[in-house]
Parts: sequence; C-alpha cells; structure tokens
Amino acid sequence: MLGLWKEAGFKSFIQSRKACNSQI
Repeated sequence: MLGLWKEAGFKSFIQSRKACNSQI
C-alpha cells in the first residue's frame, strides 16, 4: 500500500516537473 502511494506521488512529481519544463 505504501509503495503504491509512493509510486503515485512520484508520478505526479514527474508530471509537475515536465509541466514546468514545458513552460520554460
């Protein structure tokens, strides 16, 4: 369960990072 939550948080973190990179 904790691993799944961690993976979801990591994915959302990657997506937000990609969004920031595309804005620049």
